[in-house]
Order: sequence, then structure tokens, then C-alpha cells
Amino acid sequence: MNNLFRRPVALRWSDLDAFNHVNNARYLTFIEQARIEWFDTIAEPWVTTETAPVVASATLNFKRPIEYPASIFVELFTAKLGTRSVVIGHRIVDADGGLHCDGSVVAVWIDRRSGRPTPLPDGAIAIAGDPDHAALAADEAARDGRALGRRRRRALWGLRALRQTETAPGAAEA
Repeated sequence: MNNLFRRPVALRWSDLDAFNHVNNARYLTFIEQARIEWFDTIAEPWVTTETAPVVASATLNFKRPIEYPASIFVELFTAKLGTRSVVIGHRIVDADGGLHCDGSVVAVWIDRRSGRPTPLPDGAIAIAGDPDHAALAADEAARDGRALGRRRRRALWGLRALRQTETAPGAAEA
């Protein structure tokens, strides 16, 4: 596994269903939170005012239920790196390594104005840990008339901007 990221998940009573195990929909929430925390560990912008990732697909293979109480962890890793997307493998395991769920998410970076796929930003490449991929992505960006360096200089930490937009007065009314 390339660049394994592991984070604990604190189970809440509201995560449970009537059968005293974690509701299957919560698995995606656990994985989403871990993915954001993983991306936040890198120094390069991974979401900007110009580009952002979207989930193109999510696959979950349920192996066994998570019963309350439990000590569980989400593990993420780069399964495949493209020039415009990354496949992030995931596993939900217990403290003893027992597998509860595995699968993957395909994240595609898009241009916010056009909605079209765009080359991965430096931050996304950095999280994947593949230095050879940086040259490939830069070549594709140059072909598209976009220089990764220029975008990096102009980029703001888009996540902060998104959070500010979501909490701005009137944002919920839109």
C-alpha cells in the first residue's frame, strides 16, 4: 500500500441502527472524514478557488458489522494515480486488524467554472507520493495551456474559502 494513512474513528450512539451496529451509510462518512484529514496533512493546495475534487464513484465491500462499542480505524492509500483523478483505496479495521469494510473512491479534479476534469493539482500529486507523476501531470497541464506553478501561486487554500462561503450569512438560503 502506497502512503498508508490511518486514523481512529470514535463511534457515537447516533452511528448505530436498531441492531446495535454501525449503520452502513455511516461507513461513507467515516471514509470521507478520513480522506479530508489525509488531504489536509499536505502542504500544497489540493482544492482551490479554481479547482476542486468530486467523488466520481465509491465502492464499499461490507465484510462484517461494526458492533458498539468498538475501537475502529479508517486506512487510506493510493491505489491508482491518473493525470486527472486518483483512486483512493480504503479499509475500515478494528484494533486487532479485523476487516469490516474495504473498497475505493475515485476522486476527479474539476474546473469549477466549466465542470470539466482538470489535471491534478500539486497537492493531490503530493498526497499520492509519486514524484514521477509530477512531470507527467505538468506535461499534460502545459498541453492544456495551464501551468501548475501559476495555479499554485494564484491558489488560495480553497477549503478555507469553501468553509467561509458555507458559513457566510445567506449561504444556507441559496
